[in-house]
This record gives sequence, structure tokens and C-alpha cells, in this order.
Amino acid sequence: MKLLFLALVALSISCGEESGTAPNPDLNNTNNTNNQTTSNNSNSASNNGTQSNNATNATSNNQTNTNNTNNTNNTNNTNNTNNTNNTNNGNPQTCNPDFGETEACGGDVVGTWNASDICGEYDFTQLLQQCPNATVSDQNYEMTGTLEFDDQGNVERDVTVTASATVLVPQECTTGAGIARCTLLQTAINTQPGASGTCTAVGNDCECDITYTDTTNNTSTYTVNEGVLSVSRLGNTATYHYCVSGGTLQAKEFGQNAQEDDFTQLYSAE
Repeated sequence: MKLLFLALVALSISCGEESGTAPNPDLNNTNNTNNQTTSNNSNSASNNGTQSNNATNATSNNQTNTNNTNNTNNTNNTNNTNNTNNTNNGNPQTCNPDFGETEACGGDVVGTWNASDICGEYDFTQLLQQCPNATVSDQNYEMTGTLEFDDQGNVERDVTVTASATVLVPQECTTGAGIARCTLLQTAINTQPGASGTCTAVGNDCECDITYTDTTNNTSTYTVNEGVLSVSRLGNTATYHYCVSGGTLQAKEFGQNAQEDDFTQLYSAE
């Protein structure tokens, strides 16, 4: 999504010359290794309940307590690499644009998650070098939809991200004369799939309000390990730092080939 939105901004700055659109990355395929964790947490919960009951029973139950303790320990040992947390444990998270390895607590992702927030802001500095006096302002990102992780290592994503920004393009970076310059920009933007925009003359410049909507609906596979969620689809793998706490799931892509590393995603348990 980010690269396509970036292409739209570049399009407006380059005065309507059509630029190629980048492939759509799988933004939210975070969360599947933890499916195994979920089933383990369920076992831990049942074992804990057994221990409580056994505490009130006779000597024969003490052995059960010991066994249950061992079971719990085994479960914890299995899940140590995932830093498992029950989805309702811990404190609810707020979207942190600087979320990373330090905050990646891992946890159990199995279940349905509703998109609640997306935060971050793309730095257009390099892009603006081709038109130094252009400005990008009022960046806004919204995310809706769901992620659904099963306990078999599959994640289904049905998520829509909407990005918007205002781009002020100075006269020296446009072609044409008068209002026609802005009309050309507007036409070029609106011919891009998923994009809409309006460009108006502001003195000798053109101000363009751009909106881009990207909807992804697919199923991928996932694994988790030590706070890292790896999502694979069509031969490509994306990696995310993630944390489950207080009924919230937070994730941010990272790595050399990351395409969405400017943005953090936040979900709430259904």
C-alpha cells in the first residue's frame, strides 16, 4: 500500500507523468506461530484449574498437583520462545509508531482480530528532491477489517487501508498554463486504480488532495518465534515484530526487504 501511495505523490510532483505502481505487499500477515501457543495456553489454564482443585483434596491429589505442575512447566518451556501471553493478560496497547524489537513481547495470536489503528508517517524527503519546493502535509492513514489466525498455521486477512495527503506542487514542477496545469494533475491521479484526488490552483501552484484505498483479502501461512511473526504467501515472506497484550495485537514489519516498515498496526481481539 505504501509504495502505491508513494507513487501517487510522485505522480503529482512530476506533473502528471504516469509512474509505475509497485506490487501490493501483504501488510498484515502477522500472527500464526502463536496458534500453537493458544492451544498450549488452553492446556495451561486447565492445568491451573486442576491444581486449585487438587489443593483442597487428599494426598492422592497431591500427586495430581505434581503432575499438573509438570504439565504447566512443560507448556511454559514449549512456549518460552514465543513469549506467550493469554490475549486478555497484560495491559491494552496503544498504537506506537516506534514499535520494534524491544516491545515485541510475542504472545498468542490464534483467533479473530479487528483492525483498530495504524500509525506512522512516511518521510518523503528523498522523493521531494526532484521538486525541492513541493510539500506533503496532512498525511492520514486508516485501517479497517479483520485478521483471523487458526491453530493450523493459516491466517486470513480482510483488511482495507486508506491513505490520504495534501501535496502542494509549485509552478516550476508543472506543465501547461494556468488552471490547466492543475487539471492535468488531477486527471493523472484519478486514472490510477484505487486513487482519487482533486487539484486546485493556489496562486501559481497546484494543491492536490490525494486519497488511495487498498483492500487485501487473502489467506497466507505463518510461524512465530521469539516475538517475530513470519507470514508467507506466493513464495514471499514478510517478518513482523509483534506483541499480544490486554486483548490487543500490535505488529510492525521489519527486515531488508520490508515494504511497510514505516507503519505500526494495532488490532483488538474480537
